[in-house]
Amino acid sequence: MSELASDISNFLPSEWRPITKQEDLVQKILLLLRSDLPRLYNILYTIDIDEERLRKAFENDTDENIAHKISKLVIDRLLQKLETRKKYS
Repeated sequence: MSELASDISNFLPSEWRPITKQEDLVQKILLLLRSDLPRLYNILYTIDIDEERLRKAFENDTDENIAHKISKLVIDRLLQKLETRKKYS
C-alpha cells in the first residue's frame, strides 16, 4: 500500500504531500473545505475530478462526510491516471 500511496502522492499538489493513507487526504480536504473552498475547487479541477460526481459529493452532508467522499473521488481518479500511464509506458 505504501508504494501505491507514494504513486498517488506524486499526482497531488505539493502542499498535500505526503499522503500515506486516506485519512491524511481527508484531513487536508477538510481543512480546505472549511478554510479555502476556491483553492479546493482549483485542486480538484487540476486533478480532473468529474464535476457531476463532485456535485453529488457536496449534497446534504456534514463536512467530514463530504471530505471522505471527495477523498474517494480523488483516489479513484488518481488510480485511473496510474493505470493509463502504466498501459501506455
